[in-house]
Order: sequence, then C-alpha cells, then structure tokens
Amino acid sequence: MKSHGGEIQVESKQGKGTIFKIYFPVTDKEEQKREYDADHIEIAGKEKLLFVDDEEVIADAFGELLDALGFDVDTFVMPEEALKRVTENLFDVIISDFQMPTMNGIEFAKEIRKIDKKVKIIICSGDLSSISDEEFNTLDLYSIIQKPLEYGELAQLIQQAINSR
Repeated sequence: MKSHGGEIQVESKQGKGTIFKIYFPVTDKEEQKREYDADHIEIAGKEKLLFVDDEEVIADAFGELLDALGFDVDTFVMPEEALKRVTENLFDVIISDFQMPTMNGIEFAKEIRKIDKKVKIIICSGDLSSISDEEFNTLDLYSIIQKPLEYGELAQLIQQAINSR
C-alpha cells in the first residue's frame, strides 16, 4: 500500500472497537479497462500453481479463488519460503508479486530459473515499467500483469500459460 502512495491507519479502543482508515492516492490517470471473457475460463485439470504475494490477504484470497477453479495452489507471503517449495515440487505456473520487502519479483524469478528452466512465470506489478524488456526476455517470463489483479483475467492468463506448454 505504501509503495503506491497509500496508507492504512488503525485506531483501537478496548471495549469500543477498531476503526480502519484506508487512504488511496489521488491520480489523474484515466482508468484502463481490461477485458476478459469470464464465461470461458476453462481449467484443463489439477494444474499446480505457486502464488507469492507479501500481502497475506491477497495471497489467501487468490489462493482460495484459484483453488475453487480447480487449480492445486500453494500460497506464500515470503519468497524465500516459496523457493524452498520450488526445490521440492514441480509447478506448472508461478505467479509472483513484483514489489516485496525481502526480494523483488525479478530476483525471485532469477532464483526460480536456477531450479526450473521451464516453469511459466507471471509477475504482478502496479508499475509495468519497473521490469525491463531485457529482464523479461532473459528470464523467459510468460507475462507481466497489471495490479490490481482481476480474478478472471488472472485465471484466463494462467490457463493460457498452461496451454502454451
């Protein structure tokens, strides 16, 4: 949230309750409409996914949503822990946040490529310009997707990655 210019404030009084104040940055950018066909998300089977986002709420929510679609999903908030899992299991697709405190998405993808050269990697970023064409090509990333993530769009992209194997 902070990396995008926003803030979350919490006020709590014992016996009275808690107030969450969420501040979003004002922007003059026009919203970009992204389209996908939600009626045609087809899941071929029980493909194995790894989803990494340092925000636990996002990791849990997308893990549950993708699991409900039929994917076998492992979620992590720490990329270092996710890397351990990559050494133990084969994944069809890995989805990672770009901006994480201990390791960014490009560093994470570099480490994955040392372990698995064929897995499809999707990076999620609020700033698509933060990933260079050279990094994209060198790491053989499957795609970069704009945050905030839209569930149907991500599911469709994952299925396309699986179908491209």
